[in-house]
Amino acid sequence: MNTEKLKLAIGSFVKNKKTNVAFYDENWSERKERKSYYQEFTKAKLLAMAEEQFSEYISKLWSMLIWGNKQYVVEKVIADNGFDTQFYNQLQLGRETARIDYLLMCMRGFYERVANNPDIHDKVGQAIFLLQSKRNCMA
Repeated sequence: MNTEKLKLAIGSFVKNKKTNVAFYDENWSERKERKSYYQEFTKAKLLAMAEEQFSEYISKLWSMLIWGNKQYVVEKVIADNGFDTQFYNQLQLGRETARIDYLLMCMRGFYERVANNPDIHDKVGQAIFLLQSKRNCMA
């Protein structure tokens, strides 16, 4: 690394900051807001994100400042990578019974995988039976 170049860049930054305080304060304030916004996101919140929320999330990234048409970039990211809520929407998991059916399906798969562990196998089997009974009452 060229430390002389770095020192010159830092010196230039400090000088410019002193001459244009309002610009740098606004810039710093914007960075703090952006930092706060992104720190609110947990793994669960990211995974539960709808397409509109994803669009907002991507649009606020620092690297997106150069793009005039942010929606184009968001749509391109989704087109290139897909969006998991499509699967969610196809399953119609917004309905309570569909969510329970999906849970039961997952539990049955787990039940089969733990067949070699009798204690867990029995408890999961009981839970499936109880949930299936409740589900049948809902129909």
